[in-house]
Amino acid sequence: MSNPLYKTAEYTPPQGCLGNLNEVQQSALNQLKAMLKVHYDQHRSEFKDDHEERYDDVRCLRFLRARQFSVDKALEMIVSDINWRDALDLKHVLDTFPATPQFQQLLEYWPAKAYAKDHFGVESWWERIGLVDARSFIENVKHEDLLHFHIVCQEANEKRFFSNRADGVFHQEGGTIVFDLSGLGWKHFNSAAMGLIKELSSIDEAHYPEMVRRIYITSAPSIFGMFYRMISPWLDKNTAEKIQVVTHPKDILGSEFGIDVLPQFVGGSANPNIPKGGVFTSTVGNNTSEDQMSSIMVKDYFEIEMFIDETNDPDKNIYEVGSMVGWNFMVESHDLGFVVYFVSKGSNDDERKMVHEYERSARHEGSFTADTPGKYIFHWDNSFSLFRKKSLQYQLFVEPPMTAAAEHDKMMVMSKKEKEELKKKEKKDRKEREKKEKKEK
Repeated sequence: MSNPLYKTAEYTPPQGCLGNLNEVQQSALNQLKAMLKVHYDQHRSEFKDDHEERYDDVRCLRFLRARQFSVDKALEMIVSDINWRDALDLKHVLDTFPATPQFQQLLEYWPAKAYAKDHFGVESWWERIGLVDARSFIENVKHEDLLHFHIVCQEANEKRFFSNRADGVFHQEGGTIVFDLSGLGWKHFNSAAMGLIKELSSIDEAHYPEMVRRIYITSAPSIFGMFYRMISPWLDKNTAEKIQVVTHPKDILGSEFGIDVLPQFVGGSANPNIPKGGVFTSTVGNNTSEDQMSSIMVKDYFEIEMFIDETNDPDKNIYEVGSMVGWNFMVESHDLGFVVYFVSKGSNDDERKMVHEYERSARHEGSFTADTPGKYIFHWDNSFSLFRKKSLQYQLFVEPPMTAAAEHDKMMVMSKKEKEELKKKEKKDRKEREKKEKKEK
C-alpha cells in the first residue's frame, strides 16, 4: 500500500497511533527506528525474511504501545520477534502449510471464521471454543501443526485488522473478536488444554501486540469467572482492558455489526457457516497424549472426600472456604448413580446432606462454590447393578476463591446494566439456597 491515509478532517486516530503522536511518542518512534536500523545492519545477512519492510511505523508503534513507549523494552520485544520468526522459518511455514492436508482439515474443523464487518468497516473474527472437544483434539493433532495453524490464522487476522476502512482511512486500532462460549465446561479444563491456551496466549502477546480493539464474550457459563482467573495472568493488561462480557448480545453486537448479520447463536437470524467443531478424528496422522482422567472399576460404590476450611493445604486435601469445586466424569458403556454430600464441620457422617441431587448418568460435569467449612463427599453408586462392574473415568477440580482484586477486574469488563443483572442473579441464587436449606431443616 502506497501513501496510506491515517487521518482526515473527520477522523483522528487514538492517541499513540500514527497521525496522533505527542512529542514524547514521536521521539520514542524515531529512537526505535534508529536502533532497529543498527540491528538490521548488524544482522541482515542472518535474516530469513525481509524484517525491515515488516516493521513499518504502524507496527513499531504497536510494540511501543505494548511497552508504554519504553524504547528499550520495545526494541527487546521486536528483536525477540525477529529471532522467533527466523527460528520457525515462518516465511516458509506461511508459504507451505496452508496447502497441506493438515491445515485444510483444521480449517474445516475449528469453530471460527472471519465474518461481519464492525462499525469501522473492518472484518471481524468469531470463535466458538466451547464446541471443541478438547480431549480428542489434543490427542489427534500434532503440536507443531496446531501451532502453525494458529500462527497462519493470526497472520491473516493481522492483515485483516490493519487495512483500509470503509472511509478509506488505514485502520490502526486493531480488530474486533467475538468469543462465544456456548458449551464451555469442565471437560475443557484438563492440564493439556490449559497448557495449550497458555502457550498460544504467550505467542499472541509476544508477537501480535495491540492487535485487537475489542473482545466480546458471549454466552459466558457459570464457570467463566474461574476460567478468566486462570488465563488472566497470561494476558497483557492492555488486552484485558478490551474484554467485555456481554449478557445481551443482540443489543451490544447489533450496534457493533448490525442486526441483520448477527448469527443465530447470539440472537440473530444469520447463519455464518462457522465450522461445528465436535469430536476430532484425524485422517492425516495423530498425536497421542496421556489420558488426563483418573480411572477406577466400581463394584458397589466409590467415594472421594474433600475438606473445606478457613485454611488452604492441598497436600492434606484441605481447601479454602469459597473455593469453586467441579467434577467431570464418564462411564464406559453404562451408567452410575452420582451424588455429592456435605457434612458440616464437627458433625458425623450420618448427618450428611445432599448438595447435588442423586442422578444416574453415563457422563456428567458440574460445579458449585464450597462456602461452608466441612467435608464434601463425591459418591458414585453402582448398587443397582451388583453383577456388573463399571469403568469410571473422573476428574475433580478446585479453584481458590476469587480475590478482591480479581473480582474488581471481572466487574470492570462489564457494563453498568450487566453489573446490576449479575447482582440480581446473585441475590436470587442466595434466596433459593436459603429456601432450600430451610426446607431441608
